[in-house]
Amino acid sequence: MKTNIIEENANEMKIEFVDEDHTVPNLTKSILVDDDRVEITSYDIKHPDLSDPVLHVKVDEGSNPREVIKEVLNSSLKNLKELSKEIEDF
Repeated sequence: MKTNIIEENANEMKIEFVDEDHTVPNLTKSILVDDDRVEITSYDIKHPDLSDPVLHVKVDEGSNPREVIKEVLNSSLKNLKELSKEIEDF
């Protein structure tokens, strides 16, 4: 998967998901919204055939958006791997 960082500052990031549909940005947004450090998370696709989705994440003062995104996604991956193992063990 290819991504581009469109914008980044101390509290916000905008990440473009190249050649993706709604699936990955929507899932990412849904995972991030549950973290207390995340103030805003949304994504937008200007036109489904002509543009790529852009995820917008704003974190609270003192948090680094890149680090928050990385931590939340890594934690979610860990949980999904545990779930996969549990299902395998049935």
